[in-house]
Amino acid sequence: MLAAVRLGGHIGRSLRHGGQGDQMVMTEQERLALYGTAAVDAAPAPLGCRGLTATLYRAELRRITFGNVEFLRGVGLALGDRGVPAELELEHTAVTADDGRFAATVTGGYRSGGMRARVEIEISGDSALGLRYRVRLAAEGGAMPGDVRLLARLPAALLTNRTIALTLAQGAPADGTMPSRPAVGPLFAPAAGLRYLLAPGTSAALGFSSPVIVTDRRNWMDAEFAAISVAPPPGGAVLEYALSVDFTGYPPGAIMPEKRAVAEVSLVGAGGDSVPAVGLDVADVVEAPGAFDVAALVASAPAYLYCRVSRANPLAPLVRLAELARARGAPVTLGLAVDPGVPPAEQIRGPAAAAREAGLAPAWVVAAPPPGAAPAGAAPDAGYWEALYAAVRAAFPDSLIGSGSFGPFAALNAWRPPAQPLDFVTFSVCPSWHAADNATVIENLAALSPLVTEIYGLARGKPLRLGPSGLGARAGAEGDSRDRALFGAAWCVGFLAEAARLGVEAVTLRVPTRDAPTLPPITHVVRGLAAGAGRRLIHSTASRGGTLDRLIFETAAGPEAWLVNLADEPQAVVIKGGPGTRLRLQVLDLGGTAGHERDPGEWPERVQAATEPIALGAYAVARVSGWH
Repeated sequence: MLAAVRLGGHIGRSLRHGGQGDQMVMTEQERLALYGTAAVDAAPAPLGCRGLTATLYRAELRRITFGNVEFLRGVGLALGDRGVPAELELEHTAVTADDGRFAATVTGGYRSGGMRARVEIEISGDSALGLRYRVRLAAEGGAMPGDVRLLARLPAALLTNRTIALTLAQGAPADGTMPSRPAVGPLFAPAAGLRYLLAPGTSAALGFSSPVIVTDRRNWMDAEFAAISVAPPPGGAVLEYALSVDFTGYPPGAIMPEKRAVAEVSLVGAGGDSVPAVGLDVADVVEAPGAFDVAALVASAPAYLYCRVSRANPLAPLVRLAELARARGAPVTLGLAVDPGVPPAEQIRGPAAAAREAGLAPAWVVAAPPPGAAPAGAAPDAGYWEALYAAVRAAFPDSLIGSGSFGPFAALNAWRPPAQPLDFVTFSVCPSWHAADNATVIENLAALSPLVTEIYGLARGKPLRLGPSGLGARAGAEGDSRDRALFGAAWCVGFLAEAARLGVEAVTLRVPTRDAPTLPPITHVVRGLAAGAGRRLIHSTASRGGTLDRLIFETAAGPEAWLVNLADEPQAVVIKGGPGTRLRLQVLDLGGTAGHERDPGEWPERVQAATEPIALGAYAVARVSGWH
């Protein structure tokens, strides 16, 4: 057995893939350790025949492939443009399949306020006849609300820069190109159908029973485009949607590379980028210190502390922030949320005076409208940004000044504030904005690249510091249960690895700091990678993109490698090209029993042969801190 932080469970246990709260062959303790919740949801049902495959999860189809090419990420009901309605109460699901066809029916109820409706869903698939998804909601008294839509999720990895053929709801057929840069607003006019290539000689044609708007959801860190049905006219008692998919040509076959029994990570030399500084958002701690474990936060050793304030005179929180910064010995990033309708100088004056009285000298200051102000609101004019920057520099003359968005990239992309007078640009990341299931959260790591690439064009060479980011960015005060579990630590390593490759200067994380008997696994990640800030990256390649990631950098003692399994099933990996025959290894996984020591410095380790595969359980993290 490899040395492992004790989080409960057994290495090598098989997990059946699904969404948040997956049903797995696991104990309650293991589910808590892996996902932070003991809840068990409906088991996903695999569907497939002759090259056409999908997974039925509740009432939604996911991971829909034709000849191993994912041509749809998901099809199902949505509230507006977000996820499967939580109000959907499933009563019965039946699945049938033979060699040439599969079919499924789902029935249940739907509640919205005082209205209740019957739900009937029919699904069928055949590689020759295509795929069909039909849903009918009939109100049991009253009218159906207008926020229930049909949502088809289109994978950005397949469609970016591709030309698709459009069947418009009104007018002649047309072509459209899916953009490489995240686009603001709808991509295409209401459409009745789309056709796009899966592989040379093979295409998929999507037909919709009602018009759809095609949008780019990468603005919100979703690795997908989306076709969302136009809102139906109000007052109807029955709501019906249908999607049909027809294929042209033959299945492209198993064009994906075959999985190796053991994955490989190869070191290929030093790179030009460096490990980002890793900081923690401590706003909750300074606002309500009694509910939080300050000692655990200090033990995680972040490179800096981050706190956003919006009060006119936030003296008490800033006093606690200054005390926490002194206890940790860490610099501070201070965020100032400002109202575009109020002169900036009036809003900056109070927080600046409070910071001086608290003895707080922030190294960095971010000033921007609050997260909810955009992109729905009108963009501030050039005069507003000029006045804001001037007011912040006058109030904090010794600080580096940044702006952008406290919310998602969408606000920054819509507003595009002038970056030339700034020292850095910032925005926040939430991988579960539209859908929170485990598979989507992991897949959405790929959306960071187009966002950062676009920012570099906007910022004209200015550094990028990603604001408070994490799984629970939209989950409210209680956060996301997965932040305290192994899944959260795995996402964090994948996120930091992607940010490092993109040249991001600093990353602020939302890490769970509520008082608890054990440290969350992410604490070990923050402590270890915060210590590597500024270290030179080592370029590497991985044989399983998407399910295995790595962050490798130089240290005085030699290379340090962080490996993460981003899949819900075990895999093994070998590092090729290391400088020695033996390596020192630490692993975070489901090995042992719950109840690890409080000190993250006590993460156990062992030495093993460099040629021996490193066993990574579901969402496990391994740190290779030296070769001998």
